[in-house]
Amino acid sequence: MRLSASMRYALRAGALGCACYVLLAEPAWSQSIGDIFVNALKSAVVTGAWAKVDQPTKDCLANQYNTPQDSLIQQGILPTDPRIAPQIQACQQGAQAQQQQQTEQQREQAALAAQQASPQLQAARKKELTAKYGRKMADVIVAGQIKLGMTKDEVTEAWGSPSAVDNNTPGKEKWSYGSDIAVFTGGKLTGVEH
Repeated sequence: MRLSASMRYALRAGALGCACYVLLAEPAWSQSIGDIFVNALKSAVVTGAWAKVDQPTKDCLANQYNTPQDSLIQQGILPTDPRIAPQIQACQQGAQAQQQQQTEQQREQAALAAQQASPQLQAARKKELTAKYGRKMADVIVAGQIKLGMTKDEVTEAWGSPSAVDNNTPGKEKWSYGSDIAVFTGGKLTGVEH
C-alpha cells in the first residue's frame, strides 16, 4: 500500500499533529473526531460533578426517585440541572434531618445512661470532673447541661461530640447537636441556637 504525501506527513506529525491535520484537512473526519472529543470532555465534566455529590444523596436518588447516578451521567445530566436539583435538595434535607434525629437520640440515650449508672460510677465521674473543672462546672456537666462561658472540652463532656462542626463564619465555630447549635467564640460558648 502506497501512502500519499499528505498521509506520510500526518504519520510523522505525531498523535496531536495527526488529529489537528485531520481536523483541518478532512471535514468529514473532523466532524467525527470533534464530536468524540466534545463528548469525552462533556462526560468527564459530568462524571467529575457527580463525584462531588455525597454517597447518601446518590443512594437516595437511586432508591427514592429511581434515578441512579450512572443513568444521569450517560444522559449528561449535571447535579445542578433543574430537572434533578429539587430531588437532590430533598435527599440532602432528608439526610440532614435523619442525622439530627440520630444525634438527638444519642444525646437522650447518653443522658439516660448517666442517670442509670451506678452510684459508684456517678461519684467517680463527678470526682474526675470536679478535679478537672471545679465543683460548680462538674455539677452542670453531670446534669447534662451547658452554660455560657464553657470551654469546648466542657461542652463535649456535657453533651458529647457534635454531629457537625461549622467553621464558615469568621471568628465563630458552630457545633450541631440535633436541633441545638452551640456557638463558640474564642474557644468559649457564647450562645445556643435552637
